[in-house]
Amino acid sequence: MKRFMVVLIIVSLPNVLLSQSIFLNKGKSAPVFNAGTAAAKNITAYALNIGYSVNGILDIGVGAARSNFSDNSLRSDLNSTDFILFTKVFALKEMEKMPISLSFDGS
Repeated sequence: MKRFMVVLIIVSLPNVLLSQSIFLNKGKSAPVFNAGTAAAKNITAYALNIGYSVNGILDIGVGAARSNFSDNSLRSDLNSTDFILFTKVFALKEMEKMPISLSFDGS
C-alpha cells in the first residue's frame, strides 16, 4: 500500500503544477501544457496535461498518466493508466494589498 501511495503522488504531482491562472492578471487567457516523468528503483511514471486558463480565474483541461511499479521479490507488477478532467477556480487572487489567494479545484 505504501508503494502504491508513492506512485499515486508521483503521478498526481503534475496536476498540482497546472495552475496557470495564478500567474495571469484577471482578463488574460493562456494555454496550459504540462508533461512530466518520474523514475525510481522500481517505479516509472509519465503524465501529459493540456488545458486553458480563462480570464485568469478559471483553469480547465484534460490529462493522461501512465505508471508502472514492479517488485521482483514478489514477482508482481502494478500498472495504471489514468485519464482526468480538471478545473480550478480562483475566488481570491494575491495582489500587493492582499497577500492571500483562495482557489477551489477538482479532478
